[in-house]
Amino acid sequence: MGSRLAKASSSFVVDGHWTPTITAFAALVPHTGDASLRGDSTGLPADGWVRLQVLYSDGWQFLDTGSAVAADGTFAMTFQPSMSLSYRVYAPSDGLRRAATSAPFQVAEGSPARVDLNTTTPVVFPSRATQRQLVVALEKGQTFTYYSWYVVKESVTDPSGNTVPAFGPSDHGTTRVAPLTGDYIITLTTAGFSDAESVDITLSTPLVVDSAIDAPAIDLANQLPGQVVDLRFDGTAGSTISEFTLQSPRRSTEMLLDPTGDSIAQWHLGYYQRAWRLEETGTYTVRFAPNAGDRFTRPDERVLSTRTGAMVLDGSPASINLDVPGRLGIVTFEVPSGVELHVTHTGDTHLNKTLIDPDDRNLSDTSVGSTRPGTYTLLVFQTPIPGETLPAVDVDFYASTPLAVDATSEGVTSFDRGPAPARPVDIKVPVSAGQLLSFEVLDNAGEFCTGNASVRSSTDPIDWVIRGRQLPGVFHTATAGDSDLRVIPCSATGSIRFNAVSPVTPTLTSSTVDQWGMTTDVHEVAVTASQPGQVMVVDYDAGSLSGRLDMRATSSTFPNATAFMTGRGDPWSNTPGAEWRANTWDQIWAGDSFYSRRSYFLVYAGPTGTGSLDLEFTFVHK
Repeated sequence: MGSRLAKASSSFVVDGHWTPTITAFAALVPHTGDASLRGDSTGLPADGWVRLQVLYSDGWQFLDTGSAVAADGTFAMTFQPSMSLSYRVYAPSDGLRRAATSAPFQVAEGSPARVDLNTTTPVVFPSRATQRQLVVALEKGQTFTYYSWYVVKESVTDPSGNTVPAFGPSDHGTTRVAPLTGDYIITLTTAGFSDAESVDITLSTPLVVDSAIDAPAIDLANQLPGQVVDLRFDGTAGSTISEFTLQSPRRSTEMLLDPTGDSIAQWHLGYYQRAWRLEETGTYTVRFAPNAGDRFTRPDERVLSTRTGAMVLDGSPASINLDVPGRLGIVTFEVPSGVELHVTHTGDTHLNKTLIDPDDRNLSDTSVGSTRPGTYTLLVFQTPIPGETLPAVDVDFYASTPLAVDATSEGVTSFDRGPAPARPVDIKVPVSAGQLLSFEVLDNAGEFCTGNASVRSSTDPIDWVIRGRQLPGVFHTATAGDSDLRVIPCSATGSIRFNAVSPVTPTLTSSTVDQWGMTTDVHEVAVTASQPGQVMVVDYDAGSLSGRLDMRATSSTFPNATAFMTGRGDPWSNTPGAEWRANTWDQIWAGDSFYSRRSYFLVYAGPTGTGSLDLEFTFVHK
């Protein structure tokens, strides 16, 4: 049984009666959690009987556990102990023999339980037990994983008595590498269960699977709870590889071990993918540690080489071919200090993009307001969709700074952004105090680009702006100066056009009150677009009244094929207003309920339309 507690005995005296002597101790049995009790006695008859007592708060109580005494005075029994309680062995009186007890004792921890690798072993913690020990034989350099579904703290000492460090992502399991050959002690520690508890412990070596970079996809699965899986492949110094599976959510945590066994820092690319730079040539291992130590599978697992390219800021692009799911593209480019950077790409393919600055920091966006000097790195990959096959894509990537263009107010200014898609164009236009201007962004065919222009900053000499989405924006200048607008063109070449706008105020033509006391006010006004692209604006002030206000066209001189966009905006809120499309003039309509402020109503006849409209406003209020 191993080491015992100090023996406890009763004196053997003669005072008319014999008093037997009893010595006993108990220790845990490996695995079972039972206590094995052994004892010696003198003065007890062969085949006599001894019983076990336990000390509770109200005194000594008998347990339903006893043992016959052998001819040599020894006895033995097993029982389920509580590690926090004291016990003793009792022999009743018999004729000339007095009753006798051993000295009180507690249950010792006992010998460690020997366990084998690649097995699951139940380890029983008796009531209030806080510690159990296991022993396992290991070879030097052997990797092994401890796992238990219960959160039981474990520590491991090698044959020389030194603690073996652990690594691993789970509270339920850790992985270690044996530094020596011999027996290792695993000490399991808990806060103590109120009742006896059986805890399954699994010790496993990694399941090793040999593969290669760009090899066909394989399905991985561990064989034991908590067992790690090692996917091995040969790598070359200076290359970058990615690891990929379509499984979601991922049921393991991955790390890459270099040829010496050290882990390598990784790029996290979302649920499906990781990537690493290889610093030396040799055999690498992707180690998959199960989440919470469970059994897991990984379908279609691959290790892939990357596609690389280089681009020039405001110059040549980088072409990247992503031919299989999980393929990673890496684009590098040099950037000076303090420029505004935008990284864009051709095509409508939805790609995940991660931009890394010269300090190796992941940026949250592919646009940077003010750059650090040095080499930027762009990581790109397709977003997998479970159950769907990702198509092969060829994409050109561009790094660009905004194109600066000087424009003239009340005129057209052309620009050429170059081949970079979505490259911003910054328009600087001189304005006078008190101007009201509309602005359009036109593509290379002269068509209006919706929602692609906005005032850049609050430092402009602009009093207010209505930001159009489907129709041009309108702004009012407070002072003279240069106004800056940010434009995202629809095409590589195009133009921006400014038109002076003259707001008109409608005239009240009738006012009636119905039987419920509701007032209907009718206002009329004529608006004109004398220049192509000019926005017609009505300044309507409802004052403090609340009700419903509707606008409609009653006549038109515009060509019959003219399509209109109408809208309503609050100049002082600096946010887009409501907008409506009308295919013909008699479909023009705009309205809203509970109107109680001043607003601007806008009508846009497209980039070429000119003519006039008669508009009627009906306001119903109390």
